[in-house]
Amino acid sequence: MNGKAGNPSGGLGAGDARALLSLDYAVSTSLLVGARVGYVANGYPGKLASSSGKAFGPSLHVEARATYLFGKDALTKVGFSPMVMGGAGVAEYDMSQVVQVARTGTAGQQAILAWRTAGPAFAAVGGGVRYAFSPSIGFTSLLKLTAAFGGSGVVP
Repeated sequence: MNGKAGNPSGGLGAGDARALLSLDYAVSTSLLVGARVGYVANGYPGKLASSSGKAFGPSLHVEARATYLFGKDALTKVGFSPMVMGGAGVAEYDMSQVVQVARTGTAGQQAILAWRTAGPAFAAVGGGVRYAFSPSIGFTSLLKLTAAFGGSGVVP
């Protein structure tokens, strides 16, 4: 905006939070397909980014995904199985950061909250391990990378 200046410091920052419900279906003894749906909390509170096409408006997360577990009959055996996953969907992705700005005609700087918005499309890939306590109960640990695509460009 005219008369204001400030630069975000860049780097990693806290973003929005999600509460998701997930349903996966075993297509085979190594492949799961599924969906996740849920609510996105602590997102961008304004309307300007979504009305100008630079953000996804609703606080909704919808995702289709697939998970592959390595090993013969990995979903039916007790023990560890390495895994990979991929997914895609629609959701808002936002983060905020305090930025110092200088105003014309005012001495000093003022702290404001600047937002980065992304979406609605996103894609995710990840890998990890699953430990099965029994053929029907297991624990999953996964590292996932997500990139959001939309009006503000690509946000990893």
